[in-house]
Amino acid sequence: MWRRSYNFRRQLSVGAMGVQLAKTVLRARYEEIVDYADDLEMQKRGIDLYVVGLGYIEVKTDTHKPEAFFFELDVEGKPGAVDRSCADFFCVIFPEYRVMYLIPRPELQQWLRENMCWVEDEHQRWIKRIRSDQGKNHWRATGVVIPGDLIMADIDIAIIAWNEDEERIEAQWKEAS
Repeated sequence: MWRRSYNFRRQLSVGAMGVQLAKTVLRARYEEIVDYADDLEMQKRGIDLYVVGLGYIEVKTDTHKPEAFFFELDVEGKPGAVDRSCADFFCVIFPEYRVMYLIPRPELQQWLRENMCWVEDEHQRWIKRIRSDQGKNHWRATGVVIPGDLIMADIDIAIIAWNEDEERIEAQWKEAS
C-alpha cells in the first residue's frame, strides 16, 4: 500500500535549508566546503557538498524525531539514494532537534544488504512506500526507517549537536569510534 503523498517543492525547500545548515555546522570544524547545489552532474551522483578533510556528502534533512533514520531504497523501480549516491557520507540532519549524523555510506549499504531480509521478515512496518507529487507528475518510492540505536550499534556514526547563540553556532562532536 502506498502511503502519504509528499509535495516535492516543499521537500526541495526543506532540503536546501538542511544543506545550508549542514554547511554552517560543518564549518565549525572544516574551513573549506564546496556546495554543488547548482552542479547537475554532482546532484545526479547524489552529492551535495565536498568537505575538504572529510569527503563527499549527501545531506538528508529530516523533519521527524531523531530516533530513526529513513533511507530511500528505490524510486520508480530504480536505485534510491542509498545505491545511487556516490557520497562518502550521508549527513542526516534534524534541524528542529539541532543534531546531525554523519553516516558512512558504504557501511550503510553493507548493513542494509545484510539486514534487509530480516527487516522484511520481522519488521515490515519499517518499510515505507510513499508517493511524491510535483504538479501533475507523481512518482513512488520505497524506503526503510531504521531505529537509530540499532544501526549505531553496528556502524560508527559521528553525532554533531549544536547550540545557536546570537547567530553563531557552536558544534559539539561525538566522534565515530
